[in-house]
Amino acid sequence: TILSQGFHQPGLVITAIKMPVEIPYTLEAYPNPACDRLLIKLENEEKADYQYGLYDLNGRLLEEKELQGDVTTVDLNHYPFGIYLLRISLSGKEVKTFEVIKQ
Repeated sequence: TILSQGFHQPGLVITAIKMPVEIPYTLEAYPNPACDRLLIKLENEEKADYQYGLYDLNGRLLEEKELQGDVTTVDLNHYPFGIYLLRISLSGKEVKTFEVIKQ
């Protein structure tokens, strides 16, 4: 059987969809899929000006905050089920974008 674009493939989860620059440290968003909260883990010696932006698939900014310490919690309880984009930026420049599935 050949699957083409448009078929639902439940075993496929994309975590990082865009990395404009190579980063020499660990940056993760988990669990994915998520239910009530999402954790952003940043393992970096420099605790600089990192922010996250949570967007819907129409590009509308839903939430924007600074990362707090090594692990930041994003509360997803008030968002409906669906797919969201989580963009991590450093001093206004995009570092990494994750596709997040809210179940």
